[in-house]
Amino acid sequence: LVSRSYRLRELIFRWLRQHRLGVTLAVLAVITAVIVGGLLLRLDRAADELAIRERGDRLTQLYGEGARQAYVLDRALPRLENALEGLTTATAWALEAPDQPFAKVYFDADFEGDKTRPDDFTDQTSYRWPVSVEHPVVTVAPGVERAPLLPKIRRLVPLRHHIRDMVIAAALRDDHRTLSAAEATTLMLTRAGPIDYAYVDLPEGVHVIWPGNATLRRDYDVRTASFFQNSAKERGRHWGAPYVDSSTASDGDELVLPCTKGIWSAEGELLGVAGVEMTVTKMLD
Repeated sequence: LVSRSYRLRELIFRWLRQHRLGVTLAVLAVITAVIVGGLLLRLDRAADELAIRERGDRLTQLYGEGARQAYVLDRALPRLENALEGLTTATAWALEAPDQPFAKVYFDADFEGDKTRPDDFTDQTSYRWPVSVEHPVVTVAPGVERAPLLPKIRRLVPLRHHIRDMVIAAALRDDHRTLSAAEATTLMLTRAGPIDYAYVDLPEGVHVIWPGNATLRRDYDVRTASFFQNSAKERGRHWGAPYVDSSTASDGDELVLPCTKGIWSAEGELLGVAGVEMTVTKMLD
């Protein structure tokens, strides 16, 4: 017998021929693994790209909503300022008007009695307590005699019509349609506009606030409020810091943003302070 030596390449080929099926299956497995791996990689990249696009879409929507809300606020705040200018002028006229001896005044005690509160007093409202949107409530600081101030307070009573129209106009904005009495009442009770509260304060300690309600504290002196002091010291409009209205009960309303202005005579005497307020919580909602 003659032995023969094989080169390595020949040995490999011989082995491959002997194990052709297994090699074929192995090659197919490798190819399949490569293809599947490539597909999975592409799917992973596609998922990442989709997630990036979706995040971009969400950010775009968020920025768009932020811009829309900023536009709404930019429109709402000037409406408060315009309303305040009108209320300031109307109050100055009212204080200079003739006496109104028969004007009905609703003091805080009147709102607490079932038979003495206004007829429109209702709890069907988005305010946290029953209110009257036709009549403001009047309170006098502790220790202040009411009788000498009654003629001046009665001159302020007709302002309720101006306040009503002011709140409706601010809510309708550029919509000049005329509302029915029922529609106007619903608009005010649901707080559809930017103005949630309006008030006129006198330096004698009189606080006239719309809408009328039965939650005013008996020990409240409006002259101690920061918004009153700011407007009493310096002319012009003043945007105060948001605060919880301390003139209401301890379970009071949300934070409010006040915009106030002093009312001055030609001689430079402070006649009073007028203010309008927007509820911060409603703005955030």
